[in-house]
Parts: sequence; structure tokens; C-alpha cells
Amino acid sequence: ECRTIRMLGSAALHLAWVACGRLSAYFEPDLNSWDTAAGAVILREAGGQITDLEGNDFQITTRAVLASNRHTHQSILNVLEGAGVKGLDP
Repeated sequence: ECRTIRMLGSAALHLAWVACGRLSAYFEPDLNSWDTAAGAVILREAGGQITDLEGNDFQITTRAVLASNRHTHQSILNVLEGAGVKGLDP
């Protein structure tokens, strides 16, 4: 269900790439606010979606995130849930 995975080490860059359409989605199980705050704003302004792994809207305290172009969001959430992905928080 996944064609490729690209990891560059920068959450902000990944979120910007989702915002501009270079990536369809970005998932990370454990991020800090300084990794995601600016990218989340850029993504939302571009019409993308960013949530926690339960589908709740992104908050500054959200650590496990899924960002997408909206079209793929629910299907990726379903795959992550089916695989038992919970993030790194207990």
C-alpha cells in the first residue's frame, strides 16, 4: 500500500513538501512542537490536513502526527490503525 518512503531528517521540510504537493503524506510517531509548528501552519494554509493518529486536529502538544493532502488522510489513518501504530507516548 506504500510505493516509497523518503526520510530526510527534517519534519518542517516534509510538511512543506506535503503542502506543495511533492509528497502525498508524512507520518512521524514522535515530534516536538519546534519540529512541527511552522510546517503545520504552512500545510493548513495550503489546504492540507494534519492530525494525531486518532484523527484529532493537530495541537501544539501533538507528538505523533499524520500530515496529508486531505485525499489520502483517512486511508493512511486506517492503515496505521490496522498496523497497531500508536506513536511513542505511553
